[in-house]
Amino acid sequence: MQKEFRIFDRTLAALLLLLGAPLFVAVSLLILLAEGRPIFYRGTRLGRNRSRFNIIKFRTLGVGAQTKVGGRLLSAEDQLEIPFGKALRACRLDELPQLFNILTGDMNFWGPRPERPEVYLEQCVQLDGYDRRFRVTPGLIGVSQLFTPHKTPKRLRVRLDNGTVTEPPGTMQQFRLITFTMVCALRTVLASAASWMGEDLIARRILRRERHRRVLKRVAPRGATLSQDFDPSETPRSPTPVQIVDLNENHMRVRCSGALPWPRTCRARLRLQVRRKGRLRQQSARCVVSVKEIRAASTARENESGLHDYVLQYYSEGTYSEYVLHQYFLKNSLATPARFVGKRLR
Repeated sequence: MQKEFRIFDRTLAALLLLLGAPLFVAVSLLILLAEGRPIFYRGTRLGRNRSRFNIIKFRTLGVGAQTKVGGRLLSAEDQLEIPFGKALRACRLDELPQLFNILTGDMNFWGPRPERPEVYLEQCVQLDGYDRRFRVTPGLIGVSQLFTPHKTPKRLRVRLDNGTVTEPPGTMQQFRLITFTMVCALRTVLASAASWMGEDLIARRILRRERHRRVLKRVAPRGATLSQDFDPSETPRSPTPVQIVDLNENHMRVRCSGALPWPRTCRARLRLQVRRKGRLRQQSARCVVSVKEIRAASTARENESGLHDYVLQYYSEGTYSEYVLHQYFLKNSLATPARFVGKRLR
């Protein structure tokens, strides 16, 4: 079976390198014009049996960025991306040069993603079951990379990736997963291109509309609400939900009639209905919120209705809430999972 996988992986990698040559040239020129040399990034990763190898990626961060980040994960507030670097990372186009790693045998198409040694020592070595990934060759595509955002806690990602270690997909299933990943990446590329054309090219450069460039992406989750979360020991009360207008990783804007119906700092719960496999399901996340600013409602009609906007600072409570926030409310993953893999972590 292992020999069959190696033949399949290397043959497909060679074919994709041949077919994707124009895309390689286009991305290389984009980086060269936007930031200059070097075009590629080479970094040390841990592979099978913890053996070290150099991974190859298109460069999306400024020179010396890894020294500044160290053993922690990259944050959007670091602002270390080169022009278009964030878009390349979002649609995973920066990972394309790892096809060469597949040809050399350091990686497979499907498997747990290789980890930086410093991240492993600081965040992962103490996690139960994490070292199982070193039993197999790391992959270009991993279940946690595909179905969870970058900010998903390592503890949850371990449980998702370990399923790949114990039950690797067959050749045809692997081919379907690769095709699905390419479709998801193409969809993200088109969405990023449309956003850039609408906000930057047309609005800012053609229509000359000066807009504030936001450091963090702001998302407007349709139908999302926020309500106060009561302790189970307290007397049960009916929470009054307010509408979530938009949010980013640190702040959210909510809208309600009159004064906010709870204290300025409290525990709260975000709720959102999603459709999966034809059924409506509710996703919720616990967090702590505090009022930072009170604003007038955005339109005259809403002002006449007595609506007020509140800007709240928030942080999530618990591993699973962190995952739900980035997966369903902030929509940061490449693909939405058809089902949740593993148990909920509290």
